[in-house]
Amino acid sequence: MAKHLAEPIESSRQAPIWRTKIALSAVLMVIVIILTVLGFRWLTTDHEATPDSALTVNNTEPEPFDSPSDDASVFEETPNELLVVHVAGEVQQPGIVELEPTARVIDAIESAGGPTDEAQLDALNLAAIVNDGEYILVPDRQSTAATPANPPAAGGTGPAGNNATVNLNTADSTELETLPGVGPATAEKIIAHREQHGAFAQLSDLEAVSGIGPATLERLDGLVTW
Repeated sequence: MAKHLAEPIESSRQAPIWRTKIALSAVLMVIVIILTVLGFRWLTTDHEATPDSALTVNNTEPEPFDSPSDDASVFEETPNELLVVHVAGEVQQPGIVELEPTARVIDAIESAGGPTDEAQLDALNLAAIVNDGEYILVPDRQSTAATPANPPAAGGTGPAGNNATVNLNTADSTELETLPGVGPATAEKIIAHREQHGAFAQLSDLEAVSGIGPATLERLDGLVTW
C-alpha cells in the first residue's frame, strides 16, 4: 500500500516540470514568430526604399558639359558678315568681290585677280580700309600720265588761282564722280564727310575721307575748289 501511495506523489512532482517546459516552448515560439514578422517587415521596407535611394542618386548626377568640339562646330556654322565691293579698271578679273570686314584696298585688288601690268597702283591708297558697297577703280599708267599733277592756272574762284572745276562744298555726287580717282562710293563719302564735319577748307582735308590718299590728292590739285 505504501508503494501505491508513493506513485501519486511522484506524479504530482513531475507535473509542474512538464508544464514549465510547455510554457517555455510556447514563449520560444512566440519569440520566433515575433522575430520572423520583424525580419519580414525589415526586408520588405529595405527593398521598397532601394528605388527611392537610387532615384536620389541619379538626380544628383551633374549634367554633362558641352564638348569643345560642339562649341567649335556652332562657331563655324555662324557666317561672317562680308563686304561687297566693286573693283574695276586695271585688274585681272574686274567685278564684284567679297572681303572680310577688316580688308583694305590692296586686298580688294588681290581678290579681283591682282593688278595688270598697266595698273598704276601709286594712284591709290592701298592701305585704306574698304567699306561695304565701295567702288574701287584701278587706273592705268597712260591715263595717270595724261593728267597733269599741277595744271597751269587759268583763273578761277579757288585759292591761289586754281583752275577749279568742282566745288567740294557744293557739288553733288554726279559732279564729284567727274574727278579722277573718285567713284560713286568715294563721292558719297565726300558728301557725308562735309555734312558731318563741315565744309572743306583746303585740299588736304580730303585725306580724312576713306579711299583718298596722297596720290589722288595730287591728281585733284587744281581741279577742285572749296
